[in-house]
Amino acid sequence: MRPPSTDRIGDLLRERRAQLDVILGAGQYRIEEIDSDIVLVHASSFELEFVFDRRRMRDVTAFIELRDVPDELAIRMPVDLWMRFLGQQAAPLAKDESGMITLPPDEQIDAALKWVALLSGAVFASPEKTRDAAYFARGYHTAYNDWASRSGSWIDD
Repeated sequence: MRPPSTDRIGDLLRERRAQLDVILGAGQYRIEEIDSDIVLVHASSFELEFVFDRRRMRDVTAFIELRDVPDELAIRMPVDLWMRFLGQQAAPLAKDESGMITLPPDEQIDAALKWVALLSGAVFASPEKTRDAAYFARGYHTAYNDWASRSGSWIDD
């Protein structure tokens, strides 16, 4: 077994098993390392994906994809968009003069896990709440896409 590395997102997440146990339940999730920059955390009500943009902005983006919802409601959104269900907005990450994120990946993961904990306890606390969140997110995306494309049922001709 290789020693933990701060260069691998999977290692950073495995170091946070205690946090994941509290958020998702001990033994109720599985960490799958796709490569050094992409990790999936499979849980019962959602899948959590961490993607490290090592070459461009150096940000770690966390995505939540809901499980156990009808196919037409399946949606994958960044955690910072899901946070809006809680009436919260993520503060922008600090950048240097070249636009690179200066916050280390482990601190970005810690921040994302704090939001995931709040979301799992409020928005995804039950199958009914998860379903309602999926309906809302799908409707929001449809309305936004109609507005942005200037087409669809949300636009007055």
